[in-house]
Amino acid sequence: MLKSTEKYREQERQLQKENRKKTIIQCAKDLFLSKGYTKTNMAELATQAQISRKTLYQYFSSKEEIAFELEIHAFESFVHYQKEILDKLSGNGYERLSSYFQTLINDLDSHDDFIRLTGLFDYYFLQDYPINESDRRFISLIEETSRPLVQMIRMGIDDGSLTPSLDPEQVAHTLSNAFLALTQRCLSREKHLSLEHHMDPRKMIQIQCDLFLRALKNTSKENVNEYK
Repeated sequence: MLKSTEKYREQERQLQKENRKKTIIQCAKDLFLSKGYTKTNMAELATQAQISRKTLYQYFSSKEEIAFELEIHAFESFVHYQKEILDKLSGNGYERLSSYFQTLINDLDSHDDFIRLTGLFDYYFLQDYPINESDRRFISLIEETSRPLVQMIRMGIDDGSLTPSLDPEQVAHTLSNAFLALTQRCLSREKHLSLEHHMDPRKMIQIQCDLFLRALKNTSKENVNEYK
């Protein structure tokens, strides 16, 4: 009976720790999005999470570690969302790639926080990543997000809908980084870009994707009618 009680208490302690860690990460997300990384400090974060700074440091050794953890969580959520898109795609490689990017464009507002956080992260972490174990996990997630693009490009090359001279991995990395970079800028500076360029910044994202797809499409004489 005593061992059973101890086991239960230990489970309760672990659950409490997990919930507190989630609270810290959520509070950090709110502060980072509202103030940015550089203007947020650990004392303020502890206050927001309603814990002492001493308790906060028991979970995270630095603001950078929290930011990295938050970025990993954001990409984990994106990978899950990405799989939902992929399950609904059909057609040849070009058609799948086109539908994939159109879905991302249509769902931009649903992923506003993810896009803004990655923009803050890219600006803040200009030097080495802070934690070896975390940076390996992060790099693995980045590779995971590019993998479906690689597969669609290879499919398109094999079925003739995409130009055969492409390097699938290099093109996939270029597409994912270019798309994310422009969405970061357009969503974070939407009002400014509208005034500066007299157009909806989201239209820029659509145009970018259309240009990429036109460049990738196989328009050789034997395929032009089938895939145009």
